[in-house]
Amino acid sequence: MDRRPLHRFSLIACLGVLVACATAPTRVVDARANGQRIALKVGQEIDILLDEKPATGYNWDRVQGATKVLTPLGTPQFEPLLDPFRILGSGITTHRFRPIAAGDGTLEFVFRRPAELIAPGMPKLAFKIVVE
Repeated sequence: MDRRPLHRFSLIACLGVLVACATAPTRVVDARANGQRIALKVGQEIDILLDEKPATGYNWDRVQGATKVLTPLGTPQFEPLLDPFRILGSGITTHRFRPIAAGDGTLEFVFRRPAELIAPGMPKLAFKIVVE
């Protein structure tokens, strides 16, 4: 009886399990994580979901990106909310990042119009990112 096909199947199954275990799930946080430490593994993606009202001209602008440990994945994606009790044009913007190296950094956002300079009193969010 030839056992080679069985051994190949076992090897492929084991490799699949190892790959699945090695990939950590995407971490999802929102403004409630402001000021908190967020631990990630290299390669584990993080989605930051922020409420926005683009019709007002304001949005969450990334001003500090923890560039030594994170890289942005594309442009932020806006998803309108279809809730009749919310202001027209409101929704959630997803900012997606992938850790690229171990270390730490701060990911900071400010709520402003795109052409405005950062000024005291502007709403800010800061996430302390630690990559292991």
